[in-house]
Amino acid sequence: MLLVRSQQACLERLRSAIRWGRGLVLLIGSPEQGKSTLLKELIVNSVYLPLQLDGQVITDRRDAIFRLVASVGIQPEESDLGMLNRLQAKQFVGFEKGVPEIIIDQANSLKPEAIRLFDELANGAYGRQWSILAVGEPSLVQMVLTKSRFGLLPSVVVLPPWDEYDLYQAAFVINAKFKIDNRALSLLERFSNNPGHLLRVIGEITDAR
Repeated sequence: MLLVRSQQACLERLRSAIRWGRGLVLLIGSPEQGKSTLLKELIVNSVYLPLQLDGQVITDRRDAIFRLVASVGIQPEESDLGMLNRLQAKQFVGFEKGVPEIIIDQANSLKPEAIRLFDELANGAYGRQWSILAVGEPSLVQMVLTKSRFGLLPSVVVLPPWDEYDLYQAAFVINAKFKIDNRALSLLERFSNNPGHLLRVIGEITDAR
């Protein structure tokens, strides 16, 4: 998959934050800015497969624990602590290569108690620190800071808007004869945080010429 220059730079910052932070890392971007594309690139060539959760379907803390243990084949039990202790015994390795152990997409949808759980795991409240990547919109940062038990700042990686070079790099793949004109620059100014839509409009313009 094609990553333009700003996305590739963001991916390297993300890998570095995961590698050296070994805690909670937030990937922040506007809706449809390309966060999912970045996540796919993060793990596609890796031998390490993180546990992947969707924040939109997690109903509460216990549900999050059930989903975590089920994803590694652990049978659920009555005690949350018991399940977490068994989960802790599973040694997932990958953060040294910049791949988190847990990825939570759509993390803005998490309930406060679920945010606290992941914050606790990332800060070693149950025996060891987990490397966790939470992906969402800018408001996620304040949500995490408000609900954290530890008061520690997470590592935050912000997906930057596209610039002129990014546009040219991506549009060139669509049409090698593409040239940036005033109309393209105007569209870039409007849709720099929505590259998918930007490329669709550019493609329509290019086809019409």
